[in-house]
Amino acid sequence: MIQYLESALSHKVNTPFEYLNLIMGVELLQRGDFRAKEYFLNFKNRFDGRHYIKEAYQKLAWHELILNNSGKGYNDWMPKLRTSSYTTIGEDQLAQKEALAEEIPNRSILSARILYDGRNYNEALNELSTVELQSLNNKELLESIIRLFPWSQMTKNTMHVAQLYNQASLIYICINSTRLSKG
Repeated sequence: MIQYLESALSHKVNTPFEYLNLIMGVELLQRGDFRAKEYFLNFKNRFDGRHYIKEAYQKLAWHELILNNSGKGYNDWMPKLRTSSYTTIGEDQLAQKEALAEEIPNRSILSARILYDGRNYNEALNELSTVELQSLNNKELLESIIRLFPWSQMTKNTMHVAQLYNQASLIYICINSTRLSKG
């Protein structure tokens, strides 16, 4: 896919299709390639449309957190997202929701998610295996278990899937019982 995107982006046309820069950035981020930032910036700086701007800022923040291991870099990009463009489409809505939460995601869990989305299953599993479960809050713990589901299903390890489902269910109950007790 990267070869096709590089080819499409290198052709000079009268009406550039800047969205390809965003797609290329995502593809590179899913491979852990530092060049992703260049494509996100190209999209952000060249695209004059209404949509996917918030997503581009979110991906720049993720790049900083995952590839540069910089919570500060993440926090530098997310506030810009809140005041930019529109929140009409799903990706921009999700980015806005993340920005409004004002919480830096767990680096390893986010990295595993992005690697998995890029079909880098073994790398995603390796990333999840570095997570220290006792350091996670309930929400992060639940998300890390949920991230293991697809891998377990892919390997046809049904016993493992059942164990993960039971763990996720217990954590879900704990999270919701805490919410109910707070009122």
